[in-house]
Amino acid sequence: NTPLYENVDKFTLLHVTTVIRHGARTPYAPHQCWSNYDDHNVDTSSWECTLTSMMNPQSEDAISLEYLEPGEVETIQNEEYSETAQSGKGLFFLYQKKYDANWSEEYPDHYPDNMVNDLRGNCQRGQLILKGHAQQLTNGKILQKAYVKYSAINLDEPKVGTLFDFDEEELKTIVKQRAYDEPSLYFRSDDDERTLISGQILLRQFFGDLMKEHQQHYKDEGKDQDRPVIRVHTADRDKDVLAPNPDICPRLNELEEEAKASRDYQEKFVESEEAKIMKQLGDDELGGYWMMEDPGVAIDCVMTTSCADKTLPYVLDVDKSKNDADLIEKYGPDIFQRFVDFNIEKFSYVFTYKSGKYSRIATNPLWNEILAGLLIHTGADKYEMHKAWPDIRPESKFALYSAHDTTIMTLLASLGYNVYDGSDWPPYASMINIELYDIEYKTDADDNIQFL
Repeated sequence: NTPLYENVDKFTLLHVTTVIRHGARTPYAPHQCWSNYDDHNVDTSSWECTLTSMMNPQSEDAISLEYLEPGEVETIQNEEYSETAQSGKGLFFLYQKKYDANWSEEYPDHYPDNMVNDLRGNCQRGQLILKGHAQQLTNGKILQKAYVKYSAINLDEPKVGTLFDFDEEELKTIVKQRAYDEPSLYFRSDDDERTLISGQILLRQFFGDLMKEHQQHYKDEGKDQDRPVIRVHTADRDKDVLAPNPDICPRLNELEEEAKASRDYQEKFVESEEAKIMKQLGDDELGGYWMMEDPGVAIDCVMTTSCADKTLPYVLDVDKSKNDADLIEKYGPDIFQRFVDFNIEKFSYVFTYKSGKYSRIATNPLWNEILAGLLIHTGADKYEMHKAWPDIRPESKFALYSAHDTTIMTLLASLGYNVYDGSDWPPYASMINIELYDIEYKTDADDNIQFL
């Protein structure tokens, strides 16, 4: 019941941009989190994954077009190539990617430390785990209920607005006209396994019921060997901008050093009583403060261990030590939560320092991408837009960015301290939705309320 709603006759949802953090994963590096973390008789010393990646090459028809002779190429329209490249025609082997070449399940100690996988198992660093798979399925269901109308699965009234009416989309079976084809869908990820797969799982859930209906249509027409192909746009990992990247913007390193050298940072995270307690906790209970002095490592150690139901050290295991009188007398109550909160605020301090200057610089290229996808829907001058974005993409209904915790933290921090104050860490599979509406105002709407 806001002044805006009181003056609006109709809202039409035009576009949604969704930014997600990948789902639960393995550690991003071979940390030595606490004293017995990598002892061979402890479950944190080895990570075994049942979730794997499946791969296959591009369709044969598309490949044959790429290798036509120059004279023949001129006779092929770009549109035809584009459609063929997305159609997934032909039968393929699917290839399952397994990180087990330097690891033996039966003899896990067979390979020496300088050869065995970093996580001493069949998981790669930062790999999505089954719990992360389930989290992204949930995200897909949430988005379905928010934005999809489809009587076949009893989605008669989307909770937010109708972005896709799958009852109508069922009839659109031609490549480039389907809801999950470009330009209707834009899918962006960096080249990490966990972000790529997280986005794929979400989209499979979001569009899966419609895909199933289309597949039945193709089967009825004798085209059941065709498979829908969704493009994912990515870049060289060390050049990507989906997370803060000091490699392409050294100014970020300077700002981080400046923030950590500030008087405020030193008082909070080095000289304060809480900082001294955390150092004592690390030295006396965890094998040395140095192991998790880096707050990013500390959060990664605790998050990955907890989410995979592996063994935390006694002092951080709430079920075992919450009421330990000796520990409470020495360090105070709620040790685990205080440990997490201290490291979250220590890590995120850089992002909020000086009104989020680090975050505003770090996310500038990403906001540039996101805004390009929004402004194309508006009455903005197309000539001016193409000067700012030479490769501006066509209008899409749904844009998905599959990224990281630091992506969400810096995007929010760039909008101001009242949006993100650095006290929270985005959980696995966190999600931001940016909605663009066409607004029809009432004829007697207050002029002070209307937007241009």
